[in-house]
Amino acid sequence: MSLKKLLIIRLLFVFGLSFITHNIYDWYPTFFTSIFFPVNESIWEHQKMIFTTILIWGIVEYFILKNKNMNYSNVISSVVLSAILNVIIFLIIYTPIYIIFG
Repeated sequence: MSLKKLLIIRLLFVFGLSFITHNIYDWYPTFFTSIFFPVNESIWEHQKMIFTTILIWGIVEYFILKNKNMNYSNVISSVVLSAILNVIIFLIIYTPIYIIFG
């Protein structure tokens, strides 16, 4: 499998999995799902959703790429860091715009 094909599969899988993890607590409201999946719409809960989605995909991708010679730890750590920081940066940029323009 080429890396371009894997990138497209990753994109579709993460979008689909993000939708599922965003709604799983509404579908199954238990203590276990509240630990790993978002309960409300706060920033912390969205961070939890992003982290859980990337963690699940990272496990799947590890088994797909374990026969290839790649420095996988750098890839996954940069993805997790950039995904979580993007939410915080978006909040910092969006909040003043929302306050000014309503």
